[in-house]
Amino acid sequence: MIGRRPTIREGAVAAAVFALATLHLLLLFAPDAVLRWNRHASRLLLLEATGFAAGVICSMAVISKMRRHLFDRAGDDDRALTDTVSLTLVLIAVVSGVALASSYRWASSWSVVTLTPYAVSLARLAPRVELIAATPFVVRLHVFCSFPLVALLVFTRLGSAAHAALDRIFDRVGAALGRLRAEEIWREEEN
Repeated sequence: MIGRRPTIREGAVAAAVFALATLHLLLLFAPDAVLRWNRHASRLLLLEATGFAAGVICSMAVISKMRRHLFDRAGDDDRALTDTVSLTLVLIAVVSGVALASSYRWASSWSVVTLTPYAVSLARLAPRVELIAATPFVVRLHVFCSFPLVALLVFTRLGSAAHAALDRIFDRVGAALGRLRAEEIWREEEN
């Protein structure tokens, strides 16, 4: 069976989601690189404009998805409530991210000196709440949405798909490591 080609709209949404995910990962895991990049005004503007445009595209896509989810559904299933709550949280996160980007300039620069240390403190199980408490409400709202989203992810269709994909990856890695270990044991027995 030949699959259909994605539309331009679907491609734009996929590119926007990829761009936002990449930008957020860079902010979390490569803050020094982001700050070095942002030293030049043209690159700072490029990064901020890319994030803003991707956020606007994602906002429109999530609003459209929410409308379809709420009004165009033919039948209910056991995940409808979780999907509704998750979509609502994604919508709040994306819209608050766009509001944040439009209201507070150079978010990529100040977030790596405020929000990245906060995320690191959470990972160390020693939250530095003073870092997030000093931020504007829209920033706290944007960050807050990530907590219940992560918790709800496993109960959504996306979470199930991600779980299945991770299972396949871990199975393949485990099988490869098992073969390597078996070959290593076999070589040791021969020597």
